[in-house]
Amino acid sequence: MPDLRTLSKKEHQLRKSLEGIQQFVASYQACRDARQVCVRLEALENVYGQFVEIRMQIELLLEDAVEKGDIQEEEALTVANDKVRQEFEDSFYSLKADLLAFKTVGSNASAGSTSQQPASQFAKVKLPEIKLPSFSGKIHDWVPYRDSFRSLIHDNLLLSDVDCFTYFRSSLAGDALQEVSSIDLSVANYAVAWKSLESRYENKKLIVKAHLDALFAVESLKKGSYGEFMQPSNR
Repeated sequence: MPDLRTLSKKEHQLRKSLEGIQQFVASYQACRDARQVCVRLEALENVYGQFVEIRMQIELLLEDAVEKGDIQEEEALTVANDKVRQEFEDSFYSLKADLLAFKTVGSNASAGSTSQQPASQFAKVKLPEIKLPSFSGKIHDWVPYRDSFRSLIHDNLLLSDVDCFTYFRSSLAGDALQEVSSIDLSVANYAVAWKSLESRYENKKLIVKAHLDALFAVESLKKGSYGEFMQPSNR
């Protein structure tokens, strides 16, 4: 894993990339910039994906520093980490909503008479093309599932809450599905179901522990494989 200084530098570069997209949105002119919207959306997704990975590595290193006693203010550190993540996520979702709105307006303008059809009709044509992430209740899978589902479904302005709820249930299995199985499918209940799952699995300490356990398991496997390799052959 890279050191904290290197990771912080990379995170700073991702912030600068996010600022560049913010400037694009702020100065957007359809006649001049419409062709860039899809490219900017793709760049935004890449920036966010890299941020999530780097932020997790930074937080793991900081957790190690707390355990070693190098950092004393554990509670203040947790608050600071949550603030950094929340501010970046808020910017990401706001920018994605703006870019999707630009894209929708541009698509409707070029569609002629078909632009009079409700957005939900376009969404229903495209729904089968979405490849859902899946989650069975394993805590170390929660963060990538949460971020992918939010990006693809939860924050998709073209989907109704009923559509989101349908996809939500389809993406779950095992304990995670059991958590929401008793909640009736309805517009009002999608937010209830999402909050129920989020409340159960959005536990930072358990998430960090799961990632540390996975790292230690890899290290043990490497050591075991090396020991077996060094043993003399009986042949």
